[in-house]
This record gives sequence, structure tokens and C-alpha cells, in this order.
Amino acid sequence: MQSAGFGGDVNYEYLILGAGPAGLQMGYHLSLAGHSYLILEAGDEPAFLERFPRHRAPIFDEVAAGSGDPEVDLRFDGNSPELSRLNLRANTRIVRIEKPHASRFRLTGELGNVFSCRRLIVAAGVSIDPEGFDDSLFAPECRPELVQGNRFPTQTPEWESVNVPGLYFAGTLTQASDLEPPTPGFDQGFRYNVRALFRMLEKRHHRRDWPSREVEPTPEGLVEATLARLNRCSAMWQQFGFFHDVIVVEDGWDRAFHYEEMPLAYIHQGEIGRYNHYYTITLEFGKREGGRFVIARAPEPGGAEESVFVHPVIRRWSGRQLVSEKHLPEDLFGEWTKPEAHIAPLRYFFMEQLLETVDLAAADDLDFEIEQTQPQRLLRIV
Repeated sequence: MQSAGFGGDVNYEYLILGAGPAGLQMGYHLSLAGHSYLILEAGDEPAFLERFPRHRAPIFDEVAAGSGDPEVDLRFDGNSPELSRLNLRANTRIVRIEKPHASRFRLTGELGNVFSCRRLIVAAGVSIDPEGFDDSLFAPECRPELVQGNRFPTQTPEWESVNVPGLYFAGTLTQASDLEPPTPGFDQGFRYNVRALFRMLEKRHHRRDWPSREVEPTPEGLVEATLARLNRCSAMWQQFGFFHDVIVVEDGWDRAFHYEEMPLAYIHQGEIGRYNHYYTITLEFGKREGGRFVIARAPEPGGAEESVFVHPVIRRWSGRQLVSEKHLPEDLFGEWTKPEAHIAPLRYFFMEQLLETVDLAAADDLDFEIEQTQPQRLLRIV
């Protein structure tokens, strides 16, 4: 790990406060992208590598691992941050955070050394003290608004402070209000949340689009893309009900694009949320009641046993309006590949949704054109 030099006012694009698993993950992504960044750690070395996990053993299911697919294996790996040679400065305890300009933060260490950045990512974790998050470091002009008994900062769907632009949060500090993912307090939560935050920063500040790929805009194409991800993706498995893949179908069904691992609130507030026809794909806990699926929270440890399971849910949206949804049956091994139980019902769902958008009663002036083109379009879809 590289260390920054001493002294002076050091400028960075990003400063990361805390070298826990979330801070290290963010440094990994920023490093690969070539951004100027520095991780500031108060201790002698990253606490994650020195003292954690607290139970002294990794959260890893050796029986389920070893599938031959690294992405599938991550479903059962709860302790593996992605690391590389990171720009890290240890023994640097920050005692003051200021924002002297609209686009500049200034951090002062206890030895008087000063660092500045355009964007600050706080990944320092949450104290076990009931008083919670210590905001005394922040000057009045950049003190974040707090919630839940002042334990957590109030955040946007991009994990940015609602009242301090450019101040972001990662790790356990993201456990606030309706932004709370199912497993935020574990390292597997950090892994995916931080990757999503990095992609948000790339899109918003560096004009780099969220990774996507084009898929065939037919029921078969959408089924193939959906099941391929459901049967392999670790993010939706680990962060069930929080992360969603998205398939956007453009008007006229000429093209469709598949985006991976977005929080639903982020989908709705962004560009995708303005499309008239798109699908979200996720895994959720649920149970059967009267032949129907009912969404439920994950079973609590030590709670009463009931038949609650994880299963795929595919929803069609128009803007933020839910149009329809499809629940696929659960599978004990997390393999949704059965022709009759999974493939055929999902294909029918997509066909039904796509055909609903066929407007055979279009403007009278275009009747001839529709008659000439509609059969070809229908053949391509079905």
C-alpha cells in the first residue's frame, strides 16, 4: 500500500475517511479508475486486516463454495473485500472537517497536517456507544443532518448527505431509514454497496455511464438475460430486495438494455425512472398464502419457524408506476432453470407485457403503415 507524503495542504479528488472494509473497497474502485484519492486511517494499519472479523473466522460456506464460477462463490463469501495496492495513510486521526468552498473539503489531522478534496467519503463505521455517530468533527457549514437518534446521517438514494453536497457515506453508516439494505452490517453488504456508490459517482461526476449491455428485445431475449443473472449474480443474492437489475425496453421495441445492480430508489429518481417501459429484477423473501406469493422480511434469528424463502420477482414499471409483477417459484439450490416452473411462465409474462404495448388503434392516418409493419413486429416479439 502506498502512503502519501507528510506536511502541507494535499489536494485530492476523493478523500476516504476510514480504512475498514468499505473504505478499502472504495479505494480499490477509485484506484482502478485512475482517480486521485487517499484513504485516511487513524490506526497503525487497517482495522479490518488487524482485528476483524471479530469472531476470528471468515463468514464463508466452504460446502457451497467451489462451484467453479467466482461470481456464484461470492454468494457464500461474507468476508472478502477486493483489494489492490491502495493509496493509504495510517496514523492520521482527523480532528476537524470544514468546507471553505462549495466544491472543497478541508480535513485537519491531530498533528496539524491538512488535506483537501472535492468529495469526501466517510467510511469510519458506527460507534457501539448509544450516542452513535460523532458529528463534532464537522464545522457548522458541513455538519450532516442526522436521524435515528443521531446515530446515522440522513442520505439521498446516492448515499450523499441531504444537506451537504459532496459528502458521501459508505459501510455501516448507510444503515439509515428506508435506504437500509438487508445485510449492510456485513462485509458482503459493503462489497456491493460500495461498488454501486462508485458507479453513481462515475456517472454523476465523470460522465461514465452505468455498465450495460444490449439484449434482444423479445420474450426469449429478456428471459435469457433475466435467468442468466438470477442464476449467477451474487449481489441480488446477498442484498435481496435491495439491489435490482433493470431491463429498459425502448419505444417500438427496437432495442433493450440490461443494467446491473441498482437500488430501487436510485432507479426511480434517475434517468431510468423516466422511461415508460422497463423491468426490475430482484430476489425477495416471501411465503405462499392461498396459492399466492406474499413478500416478507427475512426470518429473524431465533424466531418462530415458517416457510419463508427467497425467490425471483420481476416487475414492469412505467416511470415510477408499477404496472405488473411476476413471482417465480423458489428453488432450494437457487437455480431457476426448470422449463415448466421458470422459463415458460417468465416467457409468457414478458410476451403478455410486450403485446400489451401494441397499439393497433393508432392514429387513423397511419392505418396503412401499421398494417404493413405490425405483422413483422409481432413475429419478432413472439
